[in-house]
Amino acid sequence: MSSDVNPIVGRWTALVGVYDTVARQIRIYVDGTLAGTLAMSSNWNATGSLAIGRGKNGGVLGDYVHGAVDTVEVYSGVLSGRQINDFSVSPNA
Repeated sequence: MSSDVNPIVGRWTALVGVYDTVARQIRIYVDGTLAGTLAMSSNWNATGSLAIGRGKNGGVLGDYVHGAVDTVEVYSGVLSGRQINDFSVSPNA
C-alpha cells in the first residue's frame, strides 16, 4: 500500500491504519484524511509480532522509519471516521 501524501519535515503527522475484515480492505489515513486503500482478496492472517517503525518482506527487515514515532495505540476493531479525526488533531496547531 502507498500514498501520494508526503510528510513535512518538522511537522507532526498522524497516521492511522485500518484493516476492515467485513469490507476486506486496508485503509491508511494521513492527518484524518483517507490517503490510500488496498483491497484484500482473502482475510489477512497476521500471525507475527507487531513491529512499529520498520517493515519486513520475505523475512528481511527493512523500510525503517526516518524520524520519530510517538503515541502508538493499537485497537482490535475498526475505527470510525470520527475516531480517526479525533486522533488527527495536530499539536502544531
